[in-house]
Amino acid sequence: MNEPVAPTRASRAVRPSPQEIFVEENADTMQTINERGTGSSGESQTFKHTTAKLVVVYAPTSWGWESREVPSTNVRLVIGAGMRYNCGDCNGDCSPDPRNPQYNNCPGRPKFATMQCPVCGKLAYDFGARSVNADLLNGVNPSRASDADGTLIEDPVFAGTSPAQRLSASLSTHMRRYHEIEAEARGLGREGTAAELAAASAR
Repeated sequence: MNEPVAPTRASRAVRPSPQEIFVEENADTMQTINERGTGSSGESQTFKHTTAKLVVVYAPTSWGWESREVPSTNVRLVIGAGMRYNCGDCNGDCSPDPRNPQYNNCPGRPKFATMQCPVCGKLAYDFGARSVNADLLNGVNPSRASDADGTLIEDPVFAGTSPAQRLSASLSTHMRRYHEIEAEARGLGREGTAAELAAASAR
């Protein structure tokens, strides 16, 4: 009587990784969209069309991992290019809504300093304080120029900035773009940020 042969390591099925499972479950998935419109005779009708689903993935940035939405038809491409199915900082789903991201929800990195728009409440985050994924991105942090020939001029204006300066500049840009009247009322004209305008008026 022949004894059963135990399966060898090579013959055992390889278990797919969570990322491979994510790709297989989400790549090329489609959805049906219902839209109301007016037909040729003027009556209200519901029109249906099929399109690719939007899938949330995480992309490397200069400061960490950010959730993005991509069409399901591009899932294999973006995962192959370095994006992930989850956050690379905490290995979790810490900011699942790219349309309203909560960057400080991630437990895998220090919290960002923030400043809030007084009109709409949008938060500006001090992303300039981090540079954790520079090795994953091309050209994020260009190497510092040497001054071997003595021609490099350094101006304090372009030296390191503080969180308050970076956030003020970011929020000033937001105000001028989305709240033009409120920006003008606060002295945030098109000429520059509040700090720039204050410096100009002091001359």
